[in-house]
Amino acid sequence: MPSNSKSYTVRRITKFRHSILDHTKHYKNKAPSCH
Repeated sequence: MPSNSKSYTVRRITKFRHSILDHTKHYKNKAPSCH
């Protein structure tokens, strides 16, 4: 079952990264574009 748990971890990390990307995009859209 190691491969199964690995895919589960990868999926969790991917979801986590996607949520961070969405948060960053949202922040950049709200922040004034001076940089």
